[in-house]
Formats: sequence, C-alpha cells, structure tokens
Amino acid sequence: MPFLLRCLFWGLLWLCSSFAVKAQSFASFPALHTQLLGRWSFPDSTEIYSGLATYAADGREYAIIGTRTGTAFVEVTLPDQPRLIAHIPGRRPTDLGGRSYQTYQHYAYGVADEPSGHSLQVFDMQFLPDSVRLVLDDDAQTVGARRVKVGSNRLWLVSNMRDSAGINHSSLRVLSLAQPENPTYFWEDNYYLRISNILHDALIEEDTVILAIENTTSLGRAIIDNHPVREPYPMRNSPYLFQTSSSCTNISSDTGRHWVLTLHNELGDSSLTLFPIVRHRGILNRTLGFAKFGLPNLIRPHRAVLLDNRQYAVVAYQQEGVQIWSLADSARPVRTAYLDTYPTSVGPPDYQRVAGCQEVAVLPSGLLLATDYAGGLFVVAPPWPWTPLPRLPAPTWHVGVWPNPVTAANGAVQIALSYSPTTLRIETLDIFGRNVHPALSWANPAKVVSLTLAGLAPGTYWLRLLRPDEPPLLRRVTIAPD
Repeated sequence: MPFLLRCLFWGLLWLCSSFAVKAQSFASFPALHTQLLGRWSFPDSTEIYSGLATYAADGREYAIIGTRTGTAFVEVTLPDQPRLIAHIPGRRPTDLGGRSYQTYQHYAYGVADEPSGHSLQVFDMQFLPDSVRLVLDDDAQTVGARRVKVGSNRLWLVSNMRDSAGINHSSLRVLSLAQPENPTYFWEDNYYLRISNILHDALIEEDTVILAIENTTSLGRAIIDNHPVREPYPMRNSPYLFQTSSSCTNISSDTGRHWVLTLHNELGDSSLTLFPIVRHRGILNRTLGFAKFGLPNLIRPHRAVLLDNRQYAVVAYQQEGVQIWSLADSARPVRTAYLDTYPTSVGPPDYQRVAGCQEVAVLPSGLLLATDYAGGLFVVAPPWPWTPLPRLPAPTWHVGVWPNPVTAANGAVQIALSYSPTTLRIETLDIFGRNVHPALSWANPAKVVSLTLAGLAPGTYWLRLLRPDEPPLLRRVTIAPD
C-alpha cells in the first residue's frame, strides 16, 4: 500500500475510533428526546460544581459555572467543544451551599454560601472571548448569600450575611447598580429572617418581589412592593400568593403567565407546582387553577427554568438529572424528555447528599446547559428547535475598553490592544451608526491608547476600530450619568 494511502487509512481509523469513544462515553448518560453534545469539567475528580449563568456577545455564547474554589468561564459557541477561558478563585472554597450568579450588561455577579467568609465578586466580561477581569472582590456587603438576583436595576442578595459569625444576617440586602462595577447599598430587610428559617430564592417581576421561604409551616410566599422611585416596601399584611406545607426553594417565571415552584419537603413531597398568574389593576394575583407535577419518588427538584415561548418546564432534578415537562396543556404537564447526569453514584464526598443535577439554563441559541455536582457542565440539544451558531474563528486581536461604563464628567477611557497595528483609527458612533465625536488616528500606536468622550450625553455608544487590511472591530462603551 503506498505511503499516502497508508496515512489516509490510519488517519480515518483514528478519527472513527475517537468518534466511537466519544459516542460511547456520551451513551453512558441515558436520555430521551435530548442529545448530549459536549461536556466540560476539571480533571480533578474531587471537584464540585454549583451555580450557573449564561452570557452571549458578538455571536458567541458562554457558561458561567461555580466550582468549589472559584468561578469558571467556559465558551460553548461550539457545543461539542466547550473551552475554558478563565477560572478566577473565590475568597475561599465552598461547602455544600455552592455559588450563585447573575449577569447585568457585560458584568457577572457572584456570591457563595456555606460556610461564610466569602465576598461579592464582580467580573467584567467585555474582554471575551479572550479573557475575564475580576473588578471587585468586596466583603463589605456580604460574606455569604444563598442567591444573587438582578431586577429593577438592582442586585438582590438573598439570605445575606455580613459577618462570619452570622450576627449581621438579613433576609434581603439590595444594592444599586447605578455603577455596575461597584454596587452600593440601597436597602435591607430582616423581617422574614425572624419568622422563617431561611430565604432560598427571590423573583423580581416588575414592581413585585416574591420570596421563596424555607420553613415547615404554611407561610407560603411573601410579597414586597418594589416601586422604582423609592425603597422597597414590605407588604407584611398582604395575603400570600401561594399556600403550601412544603419548603419552597426556587421560583422561576416565564413572561408573566405562569410561575413554577420547586418544593423540598422532609415528608417526601418532591413535586413542583405551576401557578397561573395574572395582573389586575396593576396588582399581581394568583388565579384559582394550578398544576402539581413531578417524579414518583423522593428525589428532590433543585432548580427550574420555565420557557413560555416554547411551553416547557426544565428542571434540575438532582439524582434524576435534567427532566423536561411539556406545558402545552398547562393544567396537565407531561414529562417529555430527560438527560440523566447521574448514572452512577461515583463522586466526591457528600455526593449522595446533594448529588446530581444542580442548575439548568437556556442559551439564546436555544441550547440547554446543566451543571452536575460532580460531573461539571453538560451542553444538551433540547427537544425544541435550536439554532447552531456559526463556527467563528478564534480571535486574533484582543481589544479592551476601560473603564466601562465611564462617567460623563470624566469621559476618559483606555483602549488596550493585544498587539499594535501599523496604523489605528477609532471612530465613535451612536446606536444608529452615526459619527458623534472626532475620530482619532495613530501610527504605530502603543498597546494602550487613550480616548476622551467628554461632552457626549449619557448613553451607549460604539467604538469602531479600523486597521489596515482588516475588517472593522466594534466595542461597546457606556457613558453613565454623573
């Protein structure tokens, strides 16, 4: 056999065998109407994973994942090739409580729980797909929180602690995001801390905040008025929207037509409840109908995502993996798909206690993400239609804008370049693509150039960077009010 044919033969054999190994390894995760496309985890088998958020920009998609020791940023634009971009350590490792994340503009916010001694971390993601910067690591607002949520241009720390001894413990601590890279104190409430064990979650819906309370009585859900022009007002005497003897640990919503609640109950009720919600004269009300569904065992659902436009409820069902119900008939949810992320009991210590699928999220492309306590990140083709992203080439030129946002009074920003082109021209455009500021040009610029945007009104603008023989590159910059 000629040398060239032998090379071709062995190359094809290696390629087929590699696909066979991948298919065989993915086949070890039982599935129905879903397909496991890719996985990511650290080689360390004792690592644990909790917390999940998504971010998308410039035609690329990312997963933000909590680990025992910090936060991982993984690009999932190519679902079969998840790529770790950065892992940023936290203040200290987590125990079983894990981490929680939310995004706002091009920032990600992270908190951690169990034990305390953590901090609020703010990550600047405008430099993706090249890197992520930690811009705040502050323990003045929190040393431990159960969840972090974003709503009404504010950051909500749920079941928040401000000292390691737990003396300064609040039901809710609310921070202003007027300066997204440095959230500041806005409001705090301790009432529900005194009447219940702990708050597990919060859902911000327009002017109303609904709390998920963990207790063994029928307190249900509390309502807080979140009027935008003043501090939130606890509606202590208002009737609860939901009544249950279970311990509510998660609230998810769609566009306002339903709420889905996951319930933990020591008596064995591991179900979910779907409550239709309507607004009457501006007030949030629960309608009479509801649907109760779940798996016929004692496995407890942990988190859920409700997709109204696709009429599905996607549930992180711990040892039962990802479970998906069709809500085509919202009065009678039907389980239609699943992916078992917990096919064996192998895992780090305490895996049996909090084992399996912890979080689920859906990317703008429609792909489904899930994290497993020991298995890491799962990229899953869901039962609904999804749109594969174009296979973009790896970036060759990294450009960062700092600070971003910038205040109107200052207006000075720095442009960091991964390499210096022979010439560089920067134009400032408004959202309609019109030039609104004099352009600047450099010959053989340094890797950091300065630009002033003083005189422009607060708002969002584009910086268009022009280099010889290269397509224009756009970067967003926000001018914040003074």
